[in-house]
Amino acid sequence: MNFKIFAKQIPNLQILTISTRKNRDMFEANLWEHLIRISLPHLITFNFNFGYIYDCIDDCIYGCIYGCIYKRYLYKYMFDEFQTNFWQEQYNCFTEYINDKQSIFIYTIPYISNTFELTPNTTRYYNTMINKTNESDDEIIIKKRKQSSNDQQFNEKGYQYINNEYKQMVSLLDIQSKTDIKLRKRKRIESNNYNKIDIFKNVTDLTLHLDILTKECSYYFANVTSLRLVPSIILGQRMLTNQHIQIVKTIVNLFNLKHLNIEGIYGIENALVLLEIFKQSPKLSSITFIPKAIIQSFDDDELCKYLNKMIQKIILTDYFEYHINTSERMKQFCQIFSNIEYLECKINSPDNLLLLLNYLPKLSSIKAIDKNKCYPERKFFQFENALRRLNVIFNINHVFISEYYETRISIWIGNKII
Repeated sequence: MNFKIFAKQIPNLQILTISTRKNRDMFEANLWEHLIRISLPHLITFNFNFGYIYDCIDDCIYGCIYGCIYKRYLYKYMFDEFQTNFWQEQYNCFTEYINDKQSIFIYTIPYISNTFELTPNTTRYYNTMINKTNESDDEIIIKKRKQSSNDQQFNEKGYQYINNEYKQMVSLLDIQSKTDIKLRKRKRIESNNYNKIDIFKNVTDLTLHLDILTKECSYYFANVTSLRLVPSIILGQRMLTNQHIQIVKTIVNLFNLKHLNIEGIYGIENALVLLEIFKQSPKLSSITFIPKAIIQSFDDDELCKYLNKMIQKIILTDYFEYHINTSERMKQFCQIFSNIEYLECKINSPDNLLLLLNYLPKLSSIKAIDKNKCYPERKFFQFENALRRLNVIFNINHVFISEYYETRISIWIGNKII
């Protein structure tokens, strides 16, 4: 449905939040201003995150080098169109924009999306025209409502009179309305508190490229619950180091972290790296990794205590047997992670799943993938019988994918299904 048509059906809308990608038309500030003036006269708050992902068509049209220059100029112009008095004074609507080699985003402050990816090519363009008004929130709310209530009359109780008909409606003047409460809670952005903590307060899912940690960073993420660390594209620099973690702590508040994804990390400098993360992240209970990166630290007793006490969910992104390839390693893995409830992994032998079921007492759910060039039904025949004897719920599917079969295994133990 065309949003212009939709907007005409909701003329009393007071708060509008939009997040979209791959739509260049959304960047047209003048069109938005016209739409708000004509169709949304009562709008008080407008939050948005408009993104556009570049594609090969753009490069074909503009050329590679000149295309980059043109796109930068074009989107800088579009960004400036959101810096007028209409946006900043009438709607207290301040924006920034970010671009890299593949995309550009223009967003209101604070950034409304819960996901964010910070790459080495990310460039952030700050708002240099922050409102310096000394008006209180209530004064701004009343001013906006007076502007939006032309041609309408209201009494003290918030009732509207139209053609002598008495109709009850949500008051546009009542300071105790839900909209006012939301507006009070929404921290206004003034020049004296335009800081990095507030802008990304809504981000809970953060992807952070390690290459960015060698530069001075002007970002801060206070409420991240899921953190993914992406290694350098340079093969010799894919190790997670103590220096990385020290810089991460200046960018991310780790206190609320629940899930850590280091699946691309092929090595860790020493056990102190992970120890520092666990000590700073008391809520951490889930981790995604390749076994190779962590098993080298299994001999550190302090780290093993943290892993055992805190981790309840594990996702392994490499084949289990490549690194847990002896009975001693298997026992050590199961002892360290004896409290896990959920495990996701890749396997070569289904027998190893049976061992995990026996050695992990709190395990309630397993998901595993196995790949074979031949149809694997016979390979899993005895495994399925063993699962039936264990009286567990399971589902096994064999899917043909481009020259090989992928076997997808799901197992639920007891009554708990994750």
